[in-house]
Amino acid sequence: KKIILDSDIVFLNELTEILDWSESDSRKTLYARHFIYPNFRREGVDLSWLIVLRMFIERTNKKIDFGFNSGFLCFHKKMYSLKRIEELMQYAYSVGLGESWAPEQYIMSALVAESPNEYLGRKYVHTHSSREYLHMVKNPFACKKMVHFAFLSKDHYYPLAIKVLIKNIFFRRGVNEKTK
Repeated sequence: KKIILDSDIVFLNELTEILDWSESDSRKTLYARHFIYPNFRREGVDLSWLIVLRMFIERTNKKIDFGFNSGFLCFHKKMYSLKRIEELMQYAYSVGLGESWAPEQYIMSALVAESPNEYLGRKYVHTHSSREYLHMVKNPFACKKMVHFAFLSKDHYYPLAIKVLIKNIFFRRGVNEKTK
């Protein structure tokens, strides 16, 4: 089993679902998705993602989750063949996506769609913008286990990472536990 983990992720609570998966015989791929808040408008990066996503859906004939993000992914290594990855890479390059972040994102989303998979739920989220992050933190972090700071939300990464680090080093408690 393998876990893909971007470096701009903060873990807020124990990852029980991931630990259970790692010790099980499951061959499901576990993934987190983009945080989509109420009144979400597709614009900018999200609109371009949607256009290319539709191209990959047409190419693979699979339903790909619009909110998929490859920044945190748990999978069984036998689920993916090098041949299939090469086919998808050739397609990505043929439509002009070879020199961007896109091939990795779209190829992983297609591979996940082609295998048994499970969305981890709203406790594991990716944020793409400052606006999304600020909307997300209106609710207590108690319900979140992981936050991935992608694209324009990175300004919020270090303040939260330092808070979690200080709380864990000095208090040896989870970020959501109250100190006495």
